[in-house]
Amino acid sequence: MKTILYFCFIIISFNIYGHKEKQFVPPGTVKLNESLYVDKTEVSNISYKEYIYWNKKFKGENSPEYLFCLPDTTVWEEPLRSIYLWHPAYEEYPVVGISYEQAVDYCKWRSDRVNELFYLKENKLSKNTDLSNVDIPQKVIFRLPTKAEWQIIAVVNYSKKSINKLNSKKSGSRARCNFAGNNIEDINSDKCQITCPVKSYVPNLLGIYCIDGNVAEMIDEKGIAKGGSWKHKEEEYNVDKDYCYTKPEVWLGFRCVCEVL
Repeated sequence: MKTILYFCFIIISFNIYGHKEKQFVPPGTVKLNESLYVDKTEVSNISYKEYIYWNKKFKGENSPEYLFCLPDTTVWEEPLRSIYLWHPAYEEYPVVGISYEQAVDYCKWRSDRVNELFYLKENKLSKNTDLSNVDIPQKVIFRLPTKAEWQIIAVVNYSKKSINKLNSKKSGSRARCNFAGNNIEDINSDKCQITCPVKSYVPNLLGIYCIDGNVAEMIDEKGIAKGGSWKHKEEEYNVDKDYCYTKPEVWLGFRCVCEVL
């Protein structure tokens, strides 16, 4: 009888307290450790455009904030210069042509929006509630990863299922990541390689896509990116290698990490 009561107590305790202990998971992220989460994907065009549209709506089309956040689309040649950022076909492709300062500001903007979302849910308020005069508690902070954080993420292996899938291909590198020569797309009948959608290829054990290749990813150290891109050769890549930049580039993007406070 005592044994039965003991197990009943354990089950009830789990049901009561287990749900209370459930931690808030920032949207679009996976857990790296108890306080740090990382984006599953590189920041996409559609995600970045939410930031653009928000500044346009709340700051104004001629505001410094709106003009500041616009990417440099001239990093592309035509026809991609006109369509890569804005056409619906490229919404899930990684945003490029942005500066370090724009990436940092996007992280701050995203932190504010997610903290607002958490506040609304926690207080069971309508999404249309005016929060302009409310001091929103900080639950999360999005930012660019440190070099050490990025490298920890980059060395995570693939699942056995993913490895088997990769090994079943004639060329494992073509199935694994988007480096120069690995991914060819047909753009207006002209063969050219570009970025690929942010959820392409197979994710690693954490569920993270394209940590290698596709676009090189900015870290918190200005001028340094990691991971290589569709413009770089896979054989020249390693986890320790730094890719330097001084301006927005067609091969340069970013992903965020998120501290849960």
